Amino acid sequence: MLQTRTPAQWLIREVTERDYGVDAYVELVTQSGDVTGDLCSVQLKGTESIDWKTDSEGAPSHAIFSGTKIATINYWMNLPVPVFLTLADLNANRAYCAPVKEQVREQYRRFITHESLSFRFSPVCELGTRDGEREFILHYYREKHHSQFVNYLRVLLTHWYEYIGFIRRHQMGDCHLEVEEQHQLQFVHLYKTLRFLSQFFGIDWTIPDINDIYRDDQRLWERQRLVRDFGITLHLLETCFGAVRASGVSWPVGGRGVRDSAFDLAATMPSPETSLKARFSTLPAALGG
Repeated sequence: MLQTRTPAQWLIREVTERDYGVDAYVELVTQSGDVTGDLCSVQLKGTESIDWKTDSEGAPSHAIFSGTKIATINYWMNLPVPVFLTLADLNANRAYCAPVKEQVREQYRRFITHESLSFRFSPVCELGTRDGEREFILHYYREKHHSQFVNYLRVLLTHWYEYIGFIRRHQMGDCHLEVEEQHQLQFVHLYKTLRFLSQFFGIDWTIPDINDIYRDDQRLWERQRLVRDFGITLHLLETCFGAVRASGVSWPVGGRGVRDSAFDLAATMPSPETSLKARFSTLPAALGG
């Protein structure tokens, strides 16, 4: 079923040795047929009929697969690639996937105290459908870059006030003065941090590519100035940090990681809605404020 429910160009390598919790490895391939090296492992489970729970309108909302042993989950968590649990409805000839590591982090306390875990499946994540393929790829890349996400998030929260101070010091700078190289490096670091987190959280990224910003600035001013773009960056910083706060436990990492320590730090900070807008309410429209 996995072969027929995934894009034809993807490579499916079945595991024929002893069953250690992985039935196949899947390599994502572009529509043009280019191999990517993007590899994930898949465990297949089947049931005669999936027992879907329904929402208030009677539509299927989710299904629970219970009884996965912690020993198996430990094996999955130690694999260096994203892992998906796939549940097949044999009567309906349909299959659905769930991102294993993400869901384990969401129930980390149960993971370290219980002998088995349950996994949640969504009808949106149906293999063989456009929405299901999109969700699979989205979960894959989120998991692949999860360590990078944790690092970026920790940096953002740890240096939050430094970022604000940096923006405040430079947002009203003289547009005829070139920004020092040290400050340009700080700007690039802030830009990359926010771009990565925005993409991870699904926040629309509306700021131009940083190479285009430099190129346009050189063409117009014959120097790399960048002062006029800090207002746009500030707006994204405000949006991104608001999303981080709101997402909280939805993006756990397990143990005393970002979920516990960094968000404890975030909880002590002023709300962006109550502090940042007040602080920067004097930004002129030309600066994007």
